[in-house]
Amino acid sequence: MSDEGYTIASDGYLAIEFGNWAVDKLSHLEKYCTTFNTATYKRWKNRIYIDLFSGPGKCIIKGTKKEFSGSPLLALNCDIPFTHYYFNDINFEYIEALKKRTQSYSYDIDYINQDCNLAVDEILHKIPKYSICLAYIDPYYLEIKFDTITKLTTARAVDLLITFQIGMARRNIFQPNLEMKQFFPPNVDWEVFPNEIISGGRINARRVLDAYESGLIEIGYPKQNIKDGVLERTRANIPLYYLIFASKHKLGAQLYSGVVGRKDSIHRKLFELNNS
Repeated sequence: MSDEGYTIASDGYLAIEFGNWAVDKLSHLEKYCTTFNTATYKRWKNRIYIDLFSGPGKCIIKGTKKEFSGSPLLALNCDIPFTHYYFNDINFEYIEALKKRTQSYSYDIDYINQDCNLAVDEILHKIPKYSICLAYIDPYYLEIKFDTITKLTTARAVDLLITFQIGMARRNIFQPNLEMKQFFPPNVDWEVFPNEIISGGRINARRVLDAYESGLIEIGYPKQNIKDGVLERTRANIPLYYLIFASKHKLGAQLYSGVVGRKDSIHRKLFELNNS
């Protein structure tokens, strides 16, 4: 399982616990939200932010009292905001905590409490026509089906940021259950796939990631517009988490490359300042 846990933040509402790696993950999201809106607000009247695993809006580093904003608050606090926000989480208590934390915002916000694969249908029904979207997909396990990503992105301008738990895949790859098979794209042949990813007697993380990203290519994301990087490694230097970015337009890929190339982050700076 992933390393999330439950706790109460200093504001008295529910928070989610993460390892240190989550700061970098959210730092990339924060910077790209700002870059995305700066680059698109003059051209696109409707700029949509979709968060399928929103959590309660506050995070705490596991084993400490260090608090930082979760993905919904980062997206809401852009200098140039999105025009519409869709926050979903299957955990009812998370959504209730998020509502309380964001009640002062006057933006167009929808709160959804469903399985992510069902929430997408509701979101797509509500999204205004002629929209550009940024979807942040940070699953707790392997909940999101690849077919759901296909449905979300078909015939739409949607940039994706996806947390890929390579450690989870590695532990289950030789005895995949239905959930794992549905998480990966349908072009994966499970009769041969487990043997194809072995290199030097070990599972090759790059090959696993390539198999997932091959599905993104098939649904309209050019290979050159897909970027990924390791968020967390084991003590043996084995990747545990990747962050995958995908855009259908080369400008999105260029903008994201600029984001990950910047070492500084407002979110990280504030985190370090407030928790030093």
